[in-house]
Amino acid sequence: MRLEDLLFLEGWDWEGDVRRIVLRPGEKKVLVDARGGKGFFFGAVAAFTGGDDARFAYLLVNCDDTFYMPLYPYGLNLLGLDKWLPYGIVLLKYDTLADVYIVAHSPSYMVPFRRKLEVTVGYPERVMMWFGEHVNKATITAYVAYLYIRITDEERFKKSYRELFGR
Repeated sequence: MRLEDLLFLEGWDWEGDVRRIVLRPGEKKVLVDARGGKGFFFGAVAAFTGGDDARFAYLLVNCDDTFYMPLYPYGLNLLGLDKWLPYGIVLLKYDTLADVYIVAHSPSYMVPFRRKLEVTVGYPERVMMWFGEHVNKATITAYVAYLYIRITDEERFKKSYRELFGR
C-alpha cells in the first residue's frame, strides 16, 4: 500500500503518539497493542538518554510475529547500521559524549498487519557484550514517536479500494 493511494480510500484513520517514558533496568513498556485489528505500520523512532547505559535500551516493532524488529543502539552500532536501509532500520545517533542514542523504523513501504501490531520500548537488566556481561544500573528516559494506520471499517475500505483500482 502506498501512502498516495491511501489518501483516496475510506474506512481508515491515523493512530500515533509522542511519549516520554522513564525506564528502570529490567523494565519494558508496550506503547501500542493493536490486537484483532488490521492496518499498516508507518514508522517509529526512539531516542534514549540518561547515561551510558541508555545505549542498551531498545525499540521493538512486531507486526503479526512476522515483521519482528528489535532495535538496540549498541547492536546497530556494532553492525555499522548507521545508514538507512530499504527495510527501514537505522541508527540515527550514537553519541557517547552526550549519551544520546536514537533508532528508527522507517520502512520504504507501509507494513501491513492482520492480527496485531505491538510497539514496545525496553531496557534489559543485563546485556551480553563482546567481552562479557554488562549490568545496567542507571534509570534512563526514552522519547518515542510512532504512527500507524488503523482500518476502522473494513467494508468501506474494501469498497473504496475496488472503486479506486477497478477490482
